[in-house]
Amino acid sequence: MTVPDAYRPARADHSGAARDGGRGWAIRGTGAHLPRDVAHSADLSRSLGLEPDWIERRTGIRRRHVVAPGEAASDLAAAAARRALEAAGLDAADLGLIVLGTSTPDVIAPSTACRVQTMLGARRAAAFDISAACTGFVFGLQTAIGWLATQRGAPPYALVVGASRSSRGSRTSTPRSASVPSSTRSWAGT
Repeated sequence: MTVPDAYRPARADHSGAARDGGRGWAIRGTGAHLPRDVAHSADLSRSLGLEPDWIERRTGIRRRHVVAPGEAASDLAAAAARRALEAAGLDAADLGLIVLGTSTPDVIAPSTACRVQTMLGARRAAAFDISAACTGFVFGLQTAIGWLATQRGAPPYALVVGASRSSRGSRTSTPRSASVPSSTRSWAGT
């Protein structure tokens, strides 16, 4: 996310100076990534001794993407971030900030955002996590806008990522916990 408002096309300017005159910011590119493995709600319902459509009737969820063993939230976030950077026409070196919204960090410290920073090679970017569950991406956008409005001298682009690896902590032993979405989502905006 970044750039001057939609009324004037942005040019890549690596001087670090704000180019929008304080009018607003825009998302330049987005990216997404989902794990390859899929679990169907009907199969999960059957494994619990329920009718095949029990979970779908209550949640609307037919299938969910499930992370592979050893696949971390940072892996999902970095894949989405690469796609967002490509869509925006930016390189990791253009980033001054990485904000990652997640309630499923890889570890407590270092932050998952710092791991993504390393995976992308964004050496000049500040990086931190926001733990706010589903709203983490929205809070990340707001945080990035504030950072972009006040920074001078830093690379003028921010990357905001929302990543969830909730299937890692999902329990499928009871109908109530099994019906909670355990899909893995990752979004990025520059």
